[in-house]
Amino acid sequence: MSNDKPIYQGAEHAAPYPVSRLAPAFHAPELAAEIQHAESMLSIRTGAKLRVIADQIKALQKEARKVLDAARDEQALRLCETSI
Repeated sequence: MSNDKPIYQGAEHAAPYPVSRLAPAFHAPELAAEIQHAESMLSIRTGAKLRVIADQIKALQKEARKVLDAARDEQALRLCETSI
């Protein structure tokens, strides 16, 4: 298995990748699983917040219908009073 890319030979502070032995090791499968878990948690939280907003919208629509019905009834009574 030959590596065609040259090995970096310059100063550590200018290296294109981490060269410190003190830097944490990243293992791709574990990192990928952690990212997937974070994305699923974010999706769950976002979905829950959107459900709350949808429920609030439904409640507000119901309240608005009540207000409009009351206004129509009041308007009908006013029209009846003026025609008498």
